Amino acid sequence: MFPVAPRLALCALLLALAGCAGLQGVPGLGPDVSLREVGAASPEVKKYKQLTVFVSGTSNAMRSSGWSNTSTALEKAFVSDVRSSGRFNVAEDGMRPQQLVAQLNVDSLRYVASGKPGASTLKVTMTLKDRQNGRVLGTVSASAGDGKREDSTEAQVEAVASELADYLAAR
Repeated sequence: MFPVAPRLALCALLLALAGCAGLQGVPGLGPDVSLREVGAASPEVKKYKQLTVFVSGTSNAMRSSGWSNTSTALEKAFVSDVRSSGRFNVAEDGMRPQQLVAQLNVDSLRYVASGKPGASTLKVTMTLKDRQNGRVLGTVSASAGDGKREDSTEAQVEAVASELADYLAAR
């Protein structure tokens, strides 16, 4: 039998390690994400139950070596996070008239694969629109990576998608 003090220390260490896995935005524990409301979300966003998601990018972002991986991962992570919030049904076909459209535009991307050295950056702007009339209902920008800290693009995609989905779910 182990003495009590080492067992308590081991338990504290295990709890700390388990808790750190989900801590994003805490320096040293995951990508820092900054969220900036460019145009406040209209109260009308509350009336929508259906959501369609589109991902696009600037020409520079789309020329990045990791564009295909990043855009696919961003859409999957965002849709997954939105679905798990229970706030919206995410439409696959995007053809229902009473839908909210979430246009995710990758404004800048410096791709660094997981396990590779380098500091990636990712900036995404989400524009919320009424599908029927095209009216913009809000715009928010999220960015991760300062170009100095070594975070993979994959980790940043997850962090940015989560922040944007949380923002949307709260509206």
